[in-house]
Amino acid sequence: MKKEDKIEGKYKVSGSIIKELSEKIPNDLVAINELIKNSYDAGARKVIIKLDEIEKTLSVIDDGDGMDKDDIFVLLHIAQSNKKYGEINKYGRRNQGSKGLGFLSVFKFGSKVKWETKMKEDTGYEFEINYGDLVTNDNFVDQIVEISKNNSIIEGTKIIIKIDDDKVDTLFNFFSEEMNYKKIIKSFSDNNFEVELIIGNKIHSTKDIEPAENNNKESQICNVKYNNGKMEYYYIDKKIVSEEYPNKLNIDNISLNLILFKLKTGGTQKIDKFYHKDKGKLTPLIYINSNLFNNYSLFDPDITRGRKTSEAIPQIIGEIKIESDNKLLLFNSNRTEFIENPFTNSIKDFLEKINIKIQKDAATYYSKNLKSLFYKSKNTKEKITKSSNFSKDENTSSNLKTVKSNYSQMSFLNNDNKSINPAELVLSKEYEKLKIPSSQINLRNYINSVKDSHGNSINKKSVYIKCNEENLVKGDILQSIDETKILEIKFKYNDKDTGPLIKSLKIEFISVPVQTIINKDFLIKDLGKVNYKINYDNTINKLIKQINSLEVDAFPEMIACSMRAIFEISVKAIEATKKFSSITFSGDLKANVVSIIKKIGNDNSNLTEIDLVTGYGYKQLKNVLSVIKDFESAVTLSHLGVHRSTQSLPKKDIEFIGDKISIFIMIANEMINNAKIK
Repeated sequence: MKKEDKIEGKYKVSGSIIKELSEKIPNDLVAINELIKNSYDAGARKVIIKLDEIEKTLSVIDDGDGMDKDDIFVLLHIAQSNKKYGEINKYGRRNQGSKGLGFLSVFKFGSKVKWETKMKEDTGYEFEINYGDLVTNDNFVDQIVEISKNNSIIEGTKIIIKIDDDKVDTLFNFFSEEMNYKKIIKSFSDNNFEVELIIGNKIHSTKDIEPAENNNKESQICNVKYNNGKMEYYYIDKKIVSEEYPNKLNIDNISLNLILFKLKTGGTQKIDKFYHKDKGKLTPLIYINSNLFNNYSLFDPDITRGRKTSEAIPQIIGEIKIESDNKLLLFNSNRTEFIENPFTNSIKDFLEKINIKIQKDAATYYSKNLKSLFYKSKNTKEKITKSSNFSKDENTSSNLKTVKSNYSQMSFLNNDNKSINPAELVLSKEYEKLKIPSSQINLRNYINSVKDSHGNSINKKSVYIKCNEENLVKGDILQSIDETKILEIKFKYNDKDTGPLIKSLKIEFISVPVQTIINKDFLIKDLGKVNYKINYDNTINKLIKQINSLEVDAFPEMIACSMRAIFEISVKAIEATKKFSSITFSGDLKANVVSIIKKIGNDNSNLTEIDLVTGYGYKQLKNVLSVIKDFESAVTLSHLGVHRSTQSLPKKDIEFIGDKISIFIMIANEMINNAKIK
């Protein structure tokens, strides 16, 4: 064939393929999880997800390694990835991404998305993508993405999604539902990774979720732990049964930590919503390579529904962890189901069998062994030892006491074969965090009520109290603690019919960082997060501390003069940065303060950034800064405080100035120190 007879064809890819791929993401929970996984793979220790209903934005900010230009090119290369799923990366974590499709999750929430990213010791980059431009393009590979350098960007990656108008309310309601937001903040079972979700003025964090073992202890039947072949059953915290249960899975590790309950009607509402699925039912959660796998069928507690009660305890919560880089560990496009193959089928089969076994074993121990123990333990200890299924390596006598103590919540028979109620010891709390140095504490005040097995109220003095550090307790009084530590306090009531009942309280004594602004009740208040510090001028720090140490009634003139000095020093410090060319500074203090307030209050991006760093609240900050006359009045009143000689300012005026000063120094701190405030 002659050269001139040849016609060259070119591949074209319609933007509609992007639409199809992005629409395969089934729901918001899966979509946000994909974005969190990107941060996890980048070595981030913390991810902040912020939903702003006013600005209609969803931001995802991490402190990971960020991206250089080559990483950005990989991000923009659809279905291209340089990672192998499940393989341990340089951060000691198992890779989450592998298909190069994760970034499409942003379009589940909105059509306009901006990325800001910076790798350590590299230039910062920013770029924007409009979903509409992609999907309507006849050949989207011709689409140019403009990537700009920006040296003011801090390390890590920030994604800002402009939420589509029709999705704002739906998304806000979804993120506000406890069952949903808790699965977002605990999307990884990694203690070195935290997710913080900010919805309006509410902040939810991974650290807020209690371990499964802390849920409704009174109704717990047992705790079952399994780790690669070894199964152990615990009653509260004592091991009762240990046995081998091998698996033939070609897998790095599989482990289970499950809590089984006998709950009364409505009892599931006392269990953390984190462990709920549809219709209020409980479920253990599955983590594959540390990431939450949104699947409730692999280990379904209801698998035993319909069986006799001696084989079923379907009220189960906890965690199941699977680790593997097996190339056959494959998922459907939305990562909610396994793709069937011999490897994934072996996992399904194993989880089904161990599910049935655990329920049957726990039901057997509960219905036969435990109930008989309560009745027989007084006179037939030897008979019990022979008939029980407790492991031989455990001290049986000790186990009897443990079971009797921890399961005194169950009904059982007395010597006359009459059913009696369990004894009751109720504490006001099981955990408390106190700052040091602490005051002395009367430990008996933690006891709400005590009842014997006949329902009679018992004097609280009948409860024996013991601390794991006995020298710290004198009588009922815990002495002042001046160092960080965790103390365990045990409260024991010995019922004549049912034996000892023991409850525990843990008190954690913490050191609270000394802040520049000391107390929210002082004239100049702490408006930032716990670790937020004012650090743009040391004189400001000293003035705040001194003002907050003075009595208003005794030193009104001195306080007013010092407050005016704070305004003046702060304005000079802002001016000295030479960052804000749009502000015309003059010799008029009030005019300068007003210009600064307007500069920040009229710039939504600056308000968002201040809210993100301080946690003050975007809407609240915008509302406060919109009342310009309040700041004018504060400056005027502080000026009067300087010059009045025959009459001091009323206390209410000084408190008013203090409120505005608190806002102003926070704004000044961010304007001076935050590179993103422009």
